[in-house]
Amino acid sequence: MSNTNRAATQLEALIRMNVEFSSRERSSATDNEEWFTRNLADDLVFRRASGKVADRTAYIAGLTDARNRSNFIECVIHDVQIEGQVAAVTATVALQGTRGGNPVDGQFTNRRMFTLSHDGTWSCVAWWNDVLPGKTAHDEIPGAENALGHYRSLEP
Repeated sequence: MSNTNRAATQLEALIRMNVEFSSRERSSATDNEEWFTRNLADDLVFRRASGKVADRTAYIAGLTDARNRSNFIECVIHDVQIEGQVAAVTATVALQGTRGGNPVDGQFTNRRMFTLSHDGTWSCVAWWNDVLPGKTAHDEIPGAENALGHYRSLEP
């Protein structure tokens, strides 16, 4: 495989994975825990928009917590940078639901760092979220028309 084809394949894999993060956060699929365990590094550092930091175990446990619901979620992948075996992805995620039982209705910048394993799969090692002030989940996401990848859930 040429370097150009390999880079395109890696880019496509990262876009698919990052879009799937959002679709799986909303989903109640029985294989979610397995999927996130496979795609999040053992030593993942996850920074919530609140500033609290969680590891992979806490993040995955939050997916099944009844107090965490994603009634609506949209993800727009804005940028993917690949440098050898390291990649950075920037996305905007719009979310309406609850976290810890508290209502959430906003947009968040998600910055995710990945490493490429020997078997050619990407693993998320760091995930940093920031609130986009003044934005609700249903406001238009700037740059969505030029997105590399896009997921939008249906309303419940």
